Amino acid sequence: MANKAKYEIKNQSIPEPEEGVRYRTLAEVARTLEVDASTVSLVLSGSDRVNKFTRDRVMAFCERVNYRPNPLARALSRGRSNLWGVLFPDIVSSFFPAILEGIETVANEQECTSFLALSRYDPEQMAAQIIAMESRYVDGILLVPTGQPGEKKILAPLLKETAFVPLVQPLAGDSLRTCVHVDDEYGLWLGTNHLISLGHRRIALIGGLGETDACNRRRNGWVRALTEHGIHPSKRLLQGDHFGRECGYDSMLKLLKTSPPPTALIAVSDYAALGAMEAILEVGLRPGEDIAVVGFDNICCAHYSPVPLTTISQPKEELGEAAARALVERIAGRRPRLPTLLPQLVIRRSCGAYKVSSEEAARNN
Repeated sequence: MANKAKYEIKNQSIPEPEEGVRYRTLAEVARTLEVDASTVSLVLSGSDRVNKFTRDRVMAFCERVNYRPNPLARALSRGRSNLWGVLFPDIVSSFFPAILEGIETVANEQECTSFLALSRYDPEQMAAQIIAMESRYVDGILLVPTGQPGEKKILAPLLKETAFVPLVQPLAGDSLRTCVHVDDEYGLWLGTNHLISLGHRRIALIGGLGETDACNRRRNGWVRALTEHGIHPSKRLLQGDHFGRECGYDSMLKLLKTSPPPTALIAVSDYAALGAMEAILEVGLRPGEDIAVVGFDNICCAHYSPVPLTTISQPKEELGEAAARALVERIAGRRPRLPTLLPQLVIRRSCGAYKVSSEEAARNN
């Protein structure tokens, strides 16, 4: 041990730091101060069981060497790490980052830290990330399932002893009651009804041929709205099997070749709707004028597209908050509330509502 030259801080004598010691552990601090590690621990936890002289001496030395207690070790000693794992498929669009904002709101309230990992829509990758999170002693995991077949068989054994909450959709094969989600079917029903109210009857659905549960629910909303108004949901007006922009573009080109072509379309995502509008513009037609377009999600670029996109807005931050609050309950050993949130219609120019309003005003004048 290095020689201990004494110096005064607030009239209290504390030792000089040992040469070459970085003071990363509580034991190193206790050794230099020549006190028990339990004494240092009591001081740093704010206990009044240590006399003022020793307490001030420990605090002054810790400040001197910039010692910070290991938060994970302290949390684990209390049975909690205050760490949450968040597992998303991707962060390419603005959809998942907006959900993360809601999660972070609750994490901050709970004085917890969340860390993000990506599954890239692969159940095996998802399993690897869950194992990594559990090795870091997370208190719980918020996850967006991939929806891929066999997912539950891979993940269920890993999650058996872990507090977790699925959001957006359930694990493949599970009921919607097991996750926090937005009512997809209602959203497509709402958007299709809006187009019907504008006078459209040949309304196409882009992306509804996908095999995921989310695609199925959204297709059901389209079918229900049409049949409630006595309109046959023609298979010829059903194109595309995923949520991407290229799906919207390719599907729209096919729909434009049908005879007669649709006068309106609704897509399972904003990206698919934006791709459809790109195809419409490319052939010299005008979204909102010649063909009405409605998307789903209300991503940030929907408002700034060449023709602002009418869309079904998912309450993304609210979804993240609700899932995080459910996780807090599950970590505490209580049965959480897993709500179904309702989307809202956001009317912009792509659906032609402004055109209809202008024409009606002209007729009334």
